[in-house]
Amino acid sequence: TTQQGDHPETCVQNTNYVSTSPSSDHFEETTESTFNHPSTANEVTDSNEAANQKADLSDQPANESAEVPVAENVTVDKSIAMKFLQIEANLCETLRDLVFRDPVTHVYNPLDYARETHKDYVMKYCCSHKDVLFLGMNPGPFGMAQNGVPFGDTTFVKNFLKISGNVTPPALQHPKRPISGLDCKHSEVSGTRFWGLFSTLCK
Repeated sequence: TTQQGDHPETCVQNTNYVSTSPSSDHFEETTESTFNHPSTANEVTDSNEAANQKADLSDQPANESAEVPVAENVTVDKSIAMKFLQIEANLCETLRDLVFRDPVTHVYNPLDYARETHKDYVMKYCCSHKDVLFLGMNPGPFGMAQNGVPFGDTTFVKNFLKISGNVTPPALQHPKRPISGLDCKHSEVSGTRFWGLFSTLCK
């Protein structure tokens, strides 16, 4: 997508369709493990178990609260993350030869220069089946454009998501949009709201 308006004399092109990692990456690597993940209160997977829990609660005094299990087993499958990275890489290669004419003067490809932090994010959080998918319009100039993480406000990327890695700024940068990677001091408004919400829900 093309951003216009911040500086009328130029146009900054932000795109995340660029190779996520060099061809030497081993996308076939797979590992599996399990961990406990909190489920929502309305998720009931076994009606008999739920009935037994209800019966147990009825036997307890009114002034005592019962502990009801609310955890479910989630399978962690790293091959999901590797397949996702491979799909990204294929799409990026398809779009690599695109040529932009005036007024586009700068092209930012965060999945290229921020591939390490992006891959760290995918490997940590794209490793199980998801029920909800959030989509953003384009990489924010102080978010994903800086570190390759969707809605990537730097504070939440480092402190909440625990993402690490090197970001190598592109050779051609617009003076109003320098790339600082995980050292970016600007706050990404959408990222602050997005990850701020989940940091509250996941306490």
